[in-house]
Amino acid sequence: MSNDNDKSTDAMMAMRERFSQSVSFDSTLRTAAVDDLRFGFIPGEQWDPRQRAVRQRAGRPCYEFNKVRQHSKQITNDLRQNRPQIKVKATKQGTAEAGKIMQGLIRSIEAASHADQAYDTAGFFATNAGFGVIRVTTEYADDDTFELDARIREVRNPFGIHFDPSAKETDKRDGRFAFVPDRISRKEFKERWPDAQPVSFQGCEVYGGPDWWGQDDIRICEYWERDPVKKRVVQLSDGRVIDGDKYDKIADELAQPQQLPDGTMSEPITKKSERVVDAWAVKVSIVSGNEVLEGPTPWPGKWIPLVPVWGDLVNIDGKEHWSGMIRPSKDAQRQYNFNRTSMIEIVAEQPKSPLLYTAAMVQGYEAVWEKMSEANAPALPYNFDPKAPGGRPMREQPPAFPSAMLQLAQIDSDDIKAVTGQHDPSMGVRKGQQSGRAIVALQREGDVANFDYSDNLSRGIRFVGEILVDVLPKIIDTERMVRILGPDDTESYVTINQQVFDDESQQWVTINDLSQAKYDVVCQAGPSYTTMRQEAADALMQLANGGGPAALLALYGALLNQDMPGIEPVLAGLKQLLVQNGLMKPDPKDEPEAPPPPNPKDVADAKYKDAQARKSNADAEQTQVETQMLLAQLPQLLQQLQMQQPSAGLPPGSPEDMPPPDQGDPSGPMFDEPPQGGFFMGEQNLDTPDWPQAADGPAFDPYPGSPGLNQ
Repeated sequence: MSNDNDKSTDAMMAMRERFSQSVSFDSTLRTAAVDDLRFGFIPGEQWDPRQRAVRQRAGRPCYEFNKVRQHSKQITNDLRQNRPQIKVKATKQGTAEAGKIMQGLIRSIEAASHADQAYDTAGFFATNAGFGVIRVTTEYADDDTFELDARIREVRNPFGIHFDPSAKETDKRDGRFAFVPDRISRKEFKERWPDAQPVSFQGCEVYGGPDWWGQDDIRICEYWERDPVKKRVVQLSDGRVIDGDKYDKIADELAQPQQLPDGTMSEPITKKSERVVDAWAVKVSIVSGNEVLEGPTPWPGKWIPLVPVWGDLVNIDGKEHWSGMIRPSKDAQRQYNFNRTSMIEIVAEQPKSPLLYTAAMVQGYEAVWEKMSEANAPALPYNFDPKAPGGRPMREQPPAFPSAMLQLAQIDSDDIKAVTGQHDPSMGVRKGQQSGRAIVALQREGDVANFDYSDNLSRGIRFVGEILVDVLPKIIDTERMVRILGPDDTESYVTINQQVFDDESQQWVTINDLSQAKYDVVCQAGPSYTTMRQEAADALMQLANGGGPAALLALYGALLNQDMPGIEPVLAGLKQLLVQNGLMKPDPKDEPEAPPPPNPKDVADAKYKDAQARKSNADAEQTQVETQMLLAQLPQLLQQLQMQQPSAGLPPGSPEDMPPPDQGDPSGPMFDEPPQGGFFMGEQNLDTPDWPQAADGPAFDPYPGSPGLNQ
């Protein structure tokens, strides 16, 4: 037990020694940074303390004309309009989809965290004081789950945060420790740690005095540590590489064969190889003045999640010096305040030039004359003194206003512009007949003069992206559906670490595994999506004034980027016009909806009627074909009949007497009609007809039933 107490005591002593080193490293710079912020944004802080005390004792004014504040806002508000954005791309072939998911996931984290506020606060402190901080945290997604989400948080008091003074990297990623002070009420302290003693962590009140934290609060501190460790990595038989500790937890599960969709069993996943690499272990503890209240709690990433954002940073003889844009402009602002205040005093005294009078003139009216400057009386009583010239009080001619003082004030104002790098065009002042292009060029010069603040913020946000890329695959290590956002804030949902069966390899594989990809993180500084959308609308509106089909298309694009009520029907009508003229392709979603399916009975009846119609058509076609075939065979049949007629004794009109098919009157009868009242009988001996006779039957009678035949 004593050994544990000794180790705890040694750890606290080592921690206090580290804190003392980090505080003494740049305490002077932090105190100056606090003074810079007070100078720029707290009224009454722009005068030298000694001068202000002297003037106040004499009852003289100390006016302030804060020009530095507006110069600061020109920079910080430009940062807000052109807020840097994290860009992520996958570097390994085949993991481009993972890069898109990571990009959308970071956008979703930024939206849920209100990261724009964290970025703006860090940019504000870096621009004005020289030092700001952004931090990354993890928290549970909900009260009823163990899923962790990453968040980006604002740091409203960066001057209490201390980094390892031995860190060489600008973003302090190689630092071994860091301190984050906080303050809570005594009541909250007792609720969270009822067995702990409410002893404040010493040293957190260095900047700003005790009032900075409050008298009834307890000061605690987050103590971050980053230590080198040896780490095992394991390559599995399916090609994946995972952490050795993670493999130990799931080794038994991986070794169990899984049933495939076809009913067969998969091969067990085993360890193929293993090696030890150098890594970093990060942990955090919450400490008070004399003990560890919580922790140490491991952090899943390899860096301490505290990101510094710098203003003007320079390293001289191994020691860092940093400041913001206010510090070099303080003297010019103080001088401007002094000269402008003196000018006001002189002008105020002009109507009150000294009066010349004798003692006899004011005898009996001394009290009135003593209060002359305070009462501002419209008239003053006096005694006529015949011994004095004129016999009454006379006012001396007021001194001329010194023009040199006006010139000094103008010089001081120009000095502020020169120090900040922002001249009249950057402040919206237009001189003479300057063209719009010339004004934009001059404004751009002011932006270039202060571009380092924007660039330093971009570097800090890029490190935030690297921390997220490092942490997210470690806290999202199971199958989970997450929300991702596009550049226009359109949301979609994807499943991370989803197990699917691959037909080609006949194995279960994990898709959207963020841990199997490597990423490049860059930070692009430029207009926000909303600003770019407005700029696109303005450019398209200019094209719409040109006329022609292209102008109509540009008008549609400009209106599409406008957020105005009641614009939907206008866009719909304009789009329809563009589609009709062939300038746009119709969207599939704009196609008319398919009609409802017909009644099955109606479908059956229609099929039956269609079949009957097809059958009737087929019969008619068959009849027509047979008729054509008969007509084609008719001449041959007629010829055969001619060849079979008797040689003599045939009555008139017999087939033998018929003309050939191509002779005679085609419209006439085929056979001669018999006379009225009977048949015409030729000179044929009917008693002995020359008809063929069957061997065993009567003779053939060509005219059966005729009288006189075969009698």
